[in-house]
Amino acid sequence: MSYVSLHIIIHCFSPLIAALFNQTMQILTVTLITIFILIVVAFIKDSKARKKFNIQYQEYLQNNEGLEVFCYTNRLKFCSIIETHLIPKIDKSVRIIKLEGKEPQTDLNKEFISYALHNIKEVGFPNIMKIVNGSLIDFSLHKTIYDCINNDNVEVIPKLINDKLNKLRSLE
Repeated sequence: MSYVSLHIIIHCFSPLIAALFNQTMQILTVTLITIFILIVVAFIKDSKARKKFNIQYQEYLQNNEGLEVFCYTNRLKFCSIIETHLIPKIDKSVRIIKLEGKEPQTDLNKEFISYALHNIKEVGFPNIMKIVNGSLIDFSLHKTIYDCINNDNVEVIPKLINDKLNKLRSLE
């Protein structure tokens, strides 16, 4: 193929190539604008859903003012000790929540409880919590309880829990 033939082919097809390029750019532009609009709409919907959830969560906290909760995990080494030596001695007004993985086992609102557990201030389970003035106050008992268990001193655990409960109750 000679240079002249190639030049003729390019000259003949250049309007077609330009038209295809323009059409491709238009499709790409419309696609990008559509994706941008979908992202904005999703962000707005998520923002509204988050705002609605936060309002409902605050109402939940206000409606359950004074609620006391003891939460522990299903960690094999300590679960039976907590269930045998501690839970029977906790004040009956305290709600007990056992975490099976990340799933709270409770008859309380699981969505709000999961949110609360995800946002506790003192990380570590077992944890004792109380709703005070529309806020969740929590104390981690992790180190205290596991130190007692590891040192074969489980008989003092109920007193430690009651001391933390009394501290929470004094916050009213």
